[in-house]
Amino acid sequence: MSEEEVKEIYIANTKPKDNNLKSCLENLSEEALDDLIIYTNNLDGYDNFDNKNDKVEFLKKYIINNFSDEICTISDEELKELDKIAKNKKTNKFCENLIELGFLFGYYNNQKIEYIFPNELLEKYLTLDIEKIRYRNKIEKIKVIIDTSLLINGVVLVDNLINFLNKSDLKVSKKEIDKLIIDKGLTIINKKYYTEYTFENMHIVDEKVESLNSNPENTFLNYEDSIIYIKFLLSMYHKLELIKNKKILNELFYLLISKPFEEFKKALNEKSKLKKKTIDDIISFIEPNYENIKTWYLNGHSLNEVKINEICKNIYLDKEPKNKTVMDCLNCLNKDSFAKLAKYYNLSNPSVKELYNHIIKNFSNEKEEDLLFFDIIANGGVEIFNLEFKMKPSYFEKGYIYAYKENGEITYNVPKEFYIYEEDNLTYLDYLNLIFYYVLVNGLIEIDKLLEILNKYHDLNITKEELLNEFLDENISIINDKYLGIFDFKEIEMSLIKRMKNDNKNYKIIDDNFKHVFEEFFGKLQQVVANEKESGMLTTVTIFSMCMNMYDEFTFESMCKEYNVPKVTVKKIEQLVKEYKNIIPMWIYNGYSINEYSKIKKDKIGRNDLCPCGSGKKYKKCCGK
Repeated sequence: MSEEEVKEIYIANTKPKDNNLKSCLENLSEEALDDLIIYTNNLDGYDNFDNKNDKVEFLKKYIINNFSDEICTISDEELKELDKIAKNKKTNKFCENLIELGFLFGYYNNQKIEYIFPNELLEKYLTLDIEKIRYRNKIEKIKVIIDTSLLINGVVLVDNLINFLNKSDLKVSKKEIDKLIIDKGLTIINKKYYTEYTFENMHIVDEKVESLNSNPENTFLNYEDSIIYIKFLLSMYHKLELIKNKKILNELFYLLISKPFEEFKKALNEKSKLKKKTIDDIISFIEPNYENIKTWYLNGHSLNEVKINEICKNIYLDKEPKNKTVMDCLNCLNKDSFAKLAKYYNLSNPSVKELYNHIIKNFSNEKEEDLLFFDIIANGGVEIFNLEFKMKPSYFEKGYIYAYKENGEITYNVPKEFYIYEEDNLTYLDYLNLIFYYVLVNGLIEIDKLLEILNKYHDLNITKEELLNEFLDENISIINDKYLGIFDFKEIEMSLIKRMKNDNKNYKIIDDNFKHVFEEFFGKLQQVVANEKESGMLTTVTIFSMCMNMYDEFTFESMCKEYNVPKVTVKKIEQLVKEYKNIIPMWIYNGYSINEYSKIKKDKIGRNDLCPCGSGKKYKKCCGK
C-alpha cells in the first residue's frame, strides 16, 4: 500500500473524543478497521464481525495483547519517532508502519497530521525495557543467521560473519560473536573458522577449509531470507526421512547441500537401502528444487544464481533505466548485450521497437505456472532470494529481467509491463491491457484517437497495424475498421452510444489516480459478490450499467430477485453504487466521471439545471443529491 493510500484510509479528519485505544479505533472508518483486521492475519474470523463495535473490540484486545512482542519488530528509526510522540513531541515524518500496527492514530489538524499514542499502549511502553528486548531480539536473529550460514557454507570465516552483520542493522562485536559460537556448541577451527559438522565424512569440511584458505568468501542471508531458506531445506530433509537410519539420513542431507547433485544421487542409491520406487520418489521431489539449493562447493551460491551471473555478464544495462519499462531497458543495453538478446529471438540487427514487440509477444504466450514470480512482484513484491518464487535464468535470456550495477552491487529490474495481477481482477497494467482499459472505460473509441492517446501520453509508439494485430485483448471487437468496442456493437447500438457521447472531444487520460478509483470499486464489488453463485453476472451488470449511465435500482433489484440473490447482497451493491456513481468513468463522457465532467464545463451547473449525466432529471434530483 502506498503512502497516499495509507493516508486516505487511516488518517481521520477529526480528533478522537479522548486518547484511549477504543476511541481511537472508533474514530477510524470501517475500511481502516477491516484493513487492520487483515493485518492481524485474522482472516478466518473476518466474517464473524457483525458490526463496527465488534471490530473495535477485537482490535483493541489484539493490539494490547500483542504490543510488547510487536514493538520489538520495528526499526530503530520508528522507535525514535514513537519515543518522540510518547514524550509529547511532534514529528514531521509519516509513521506508516506504526499506523498499520495500530500503535499510532493520525488525524488532520490544519492540514497537518498529528498523532495520538493511546493511553493503554503508552502505559505499556513506559514500563518496557525496550533496549533489553531489542537486544534479545537482535541476538535471536543473529543465531538464525549463523544457522543458515552453516547450511549454506559448511565452514564460515568469523570475520566474514561480523562484516556481514555490521553492514546490516545487526551490528555486533567479535566478543559477542565468539560467545554465541561457544554457547551454540559449534566447532572452532584454527581460531578463525566455525562449523557444526563432525560426521564421519569429515573430509567435506576439510575441503571447505582448504577452499577458504585460498578464497576467503562466504555467502550470507539476512534474517527474513534465512527463515525462508530454512523452511525450503526442511522440505528436502522431511522427504529424506523415508531413510530410517538417522546417521545415513544426516550424511546424505549434508551431501545434498555440499556436493553436486550426481554425487548425492549416487550415494542415495548406494547407502539408503530403500526400494527403487522410493528412491525415484525422493529424486523426483528433490531434483527440480536442487537448482535453488545454495551449496558449499559453489561458495554458498545456487546453480540458478551461477547461471544468472553468467548471463548477466553478457546481457546487462549500462545504467539504471529511468522509467523501468522494457523500451527503457533496451535503450540502456550496450551494443553487444542488445545483439545477444536479439539472438535469442533469431533477430539480426533489429530495431529497438522490433525487439520490444518480440519480447512482449513472447511473454504473453508464456504458461501461467512459469510466471508466478511476476505475479508476486506485482501484488506486493518479493525479495530477490525468495525461493518459492525464484527468478529463472531464462527470464534474463528472454528480456523479462535486466541487471545493472548500483553502488557496486548488482541490482535487478523487472519492467513494468511484466507486472501480472490476479487474472480475475481488472488491474493488469502493462501496455497490452492498458489498451483494454481505454476501451473498457469508453465503451466505444475511434482507433485513430486511441493511437493518438497511446503515442502522445504513454509513449507507446505503435502503428495501427501493430495495434490491431499484436496489442488487442481477445475481448475487444474491431468495428468497421474504425472503432474498438468492448462489445461487438450492432449499428443501432453504435449509433446510440455515439449520440450519447454527443460532441465530447476530450478523452480521459488513464493515470494512477484514475486506476485507483476504478480498481478500488471493482475490488470492493468483488468482495461483496464473492460468495454468490451469480458473482460474474452481478459484477458485469453493475459495472457496465454504471459506465453506460443506465443503472436503475428497480430493474437491478428485479433481476437479483429472479436469480435469488440475497437482499443483504443487493443492498451492499446499491450502497457501493451510491458511493461511487459520481466518480466512476462514464462512456458518455469518454472515460471522465460525472464529477470530473462537471468541473470541465465552463458554466457551473445549477441545482435546477438538467443533470449532465443525460438522465433528463434536474441536477438536484439526480447526481447532485
